[in-house]
Amino acid sequence: MIARRRSAIFAAQVTRAFGFAAWCAAGVASADAAPPANMSPPRVAPAVSDPSSPVGEECLAEVVDVEGRADRAALGTRAAADEGWTPLVQGDLLPGGTLIRTGLRSRLVLRFGEAHYVSIERATLACVNEFRRSGNVERIDVGLGYGAVRGASSTGTLRSELTVTSPVATLAKEGTRDWEIRVEPHTGRFTISLATEGLVNAIQRLRSGRTQERLVLPGEYATQDNIARMWMRQATFDRTFSFYDARGLSEADLGFVIAHPSGASPVAPGGGTETRAIALRDTAPGTARADRPTAVTAILRNRPEGNFGIAQPGSSE
Repeated sequence: MIARRRSAIFAAQVTRAFGFAAWCAAGVASADAAPPANMSPPRVAPAVSDPSSPVGEECLAEVVDVEGRADRAALGTRAAADEGWTPLVQGDLLPGGTLIRTGLRSRLVLRFGEAHYVSIERATLACVNEFRRSGNVERIDVGLGYGAVRGASSTGTLRSELTVTSPVATLAKEGTRDWEIRVEPHTGRFTISLATEGLVNAIQRLRSGRTQERLVLPGEYATQDNIARMWMRQATFDRTFSFYDARGLSEADLGFVIAHPSGASPVAPGGGTETRAIALRDTAPGTARADRPTAVTAILRNRPEGNFGIAQPGSSE
């Protein structure tokens, strides 16, 4: 009950800030100009389709997994209201124009056709805007008000056009696996990332209808800060770093670093041999009595990634 109430309060704040339901119907939003704080959530008019695009056959998204509590409602329902929302269960079929909200400890997985799986993460307000099939092309559009949406797509006999749109950014996938878009309410901050393979086009919405976009490759991400800067390759989500250039170390230094993979080598050259005296910790594996917590916390275990990718010349990292 407490988690549901917090989720409702959180949804009310975002609804006032973004007017997500109206934005889903109109398909237009500004990243730099927020509505007034006292603006009430507008009633939603029916979406107007683009006459230049083929209509095709309307398809349904299937709920394949539900963890915790996830609710559905028709487009135009207030996110913070209790009326109009019904719980989702495995096997439900969702047409276009369906709002989805998840609780703080909840997650929902949707399947679009046979090749696309989309995970609606916890504390997320999303919308199935469109799912249509025209010839050998599937068109999927998912709206994101706040929270995070992840997914994976495989290439089959049908060509797919999958986009995840939000008030501040849009993700357009091209044959990808393990992509994610995360949007914070009120702040306009977002993160669009790609972990495994494929291509993702990150599009940021600016004032006066302008946009700027970058191509996201596997192991890269785009945010509201770096999307406008000179593009550079990034380590996988900033989790792994290469601190030393193999050509800048002697063969003896490289051999020592490889022989002492304590994970502390980025702190001090030479495999981090001086970090024990600095941190008052033992860098080697050890044991301690269970009734001596201070001794247990003093043990610094070896890191599985070792020396962060430093290798001898000629060897594969």
